[in-house]
Amino acid sequence: MEQLVKLAPLISTLVIFSGFLLALFQFKKQLAYRKIENLQKIWKDFINDRELFDLFSALDNHDEKKSVKRAIHTSNKTKLKFLGLLDEVALLVEKGDVDREYAIYLFQWHFFYAYKKSSTMESIWQSLGGVIEASKPYWLKSARLAEKCNSHPD
Repeated sequence: MEQLVKLAPLISTLVIFSGFLLALFQFKKQLAYRKIENLQKIWKDFINDRELFDLFSALDNHDEKKSVKRAIHTSNKTKLKFLGLLDEVALLVEKGDVDREYAIYLFQWHFFYAYKKSSTMESIWQSLGGVIEASKPYWLKSARLAEKCNSHPD
């Protein structure tokens, strides 16, 4: 009995420590879930917006001339929504609210076409102030994330 009394503080410390570890594990699990949920919301916004989806389809077309022509004729409103969505992804990645790897996995081609591939970049930015606009401070977060995306040649 005397030994049990001596072990009681140790046992209670172990119980408290295991409870702390379990709480930490649950917190990390919830944080990871929230990060995926944030990215999923943006992905749904993209997929469910027909104009954004059509713009991406135009950019992703293997017929370069057709792709550029369709993108050029897309409304500025749609182009700005597309770029705004990419900016939202970049902002969430920078804040740590979304895992960079998952964001790049889902949106790498979007960033590539908007910030890296010269022909599609030109077709997007032409009516929004030109390609030089893409390097302005407002779009810097998106441009930085685009650098982390695939680097396929033109």
